[in-house]
Amino acid sequence: MKALQSSKRHISDKGLYDVAQRSLKCYLKTVNYTLLMVDINNDPVVNESCSLHKSVCFDEWTPSEWWYREPSSKLQSRIWTVYYTKHCAVNQYLYDTDWMLVLDADTGVVNPDHCIEEYIDDRVDVILIERFFNWEFSAGNYLIKNSPFGHHFLQAWADFEFKQNDETWHGFDQGGLMLALLQLLVPNVEPIYDICERMWKTATGYATFMGMVTCVREALGSRRLWPGKVRIYHKAHGFVRDGWSTGQNWAPKDFMFHGWKANKEQKEHPFSKIPDPAECGSGLQGWHWKNSKRRTVEELR
Repeated sequence: MKALQSSKRHISDKGLYDVAQRSLKCYLKTVNYTLLMVDINNDPVVNESCSLHKSVCFDEWTPSEWWYREPSSKLQSRIWTVYYTKHCAVNQYLYDTDWMLVLDADTGVVNPDHCIEEYIDDRVDVILIERFFNWEFSAGNYLIKNSPFGHHFLQAWADFEFKQNDETWHGFDQGGLMLALLQLLVPNVEPIYDICERMWKTATGYATFMGMVTCVREALGSRRLWPGKVRIYHKAHGFVRDGWSTGQNWAPKDFMFHGWKANKEQKEHPFSKIPDPAECGSGLQGWHWKNSKRRTVEELR
């Protein structure tokens, strides 16, 4: 088992992901997993195998700003296509393990009393999670198996970089994920796929982009399991969720939180002291939570 965490290093990144990455390193002191920290702009394996995918630098916005502003299509393309490189990178490193947990750099462990194996379903090769605040599935955090379908899924997803219309609001790798799922999971998909793809290629903002997401979700229906292919965890049932959705409050069922960045939007976290990997290694050593952030599942509902 390996966990791959991607980053997009640039000068303003220093300290941005400290909470997430220190919590993850603390957790790894007590488990038998291998962590791969991949700088996708400078990693030699990625540079050799994923050179067709675009590389970007964040010289106009910080990485957290894209969601809060309506960028021009040109800026949107510059900022986000880096994430397709991430999925190409996963495809390369996946050959070295059986299963891989893929994480964004701002994803960390809130509750170390869980194992990754709890969330692996051997009936499938790809495991996704449903996000809280809309109909999307998380493009940044997922489990994937070293299998023919696992590699095919990643390749199909990454290839959507070359299909998107950079003059529209394409949603970057999130748009590609939705359409890749539609293409791979729904039989005789051509008529509905053409409709959803047209909505994707003509979207002018977040609202019209979500029209495409809704189109895909309607085609997938209520189903969450496609044996031999994909399982999608319902909201709050997976291995990661957005911590802000409950004000950084957590319950025993939680494992990981997404969205820990040291900026004004996401600076809050549930720790009274950020985990120090040097103090970790036995039981809950090194873990210090704010008592006010511990809740029962019933309270969070």
